[in-house]
Amino acid sequence: MKIFVKVKESYGQTRVYPACEKSWALADIAGTTTLTENTLKQAKRLGFEISVQEDPVNRILEKLEKM
Repeated sequence: MKIFVKVKESYGQTRVYPACEKSWALADIAGTTTLTENTLKQAKRLGFEISVQEDPVNRILEKLEKM
């Protein structure tokens, strides 16, 4: 089963946010709004495939910076 997450930098720390109903459910079970390293490890142990969802705005900004 695949879940989607978003990775963002916040005050110098990398945070993993749920990006689909299943990942929101995992965060809810863990009692957090972000997915911790331990929660992600346990999700993998249970057979979840974790896919990082890219932010299209950031992708566009990165392309513009390279120009």
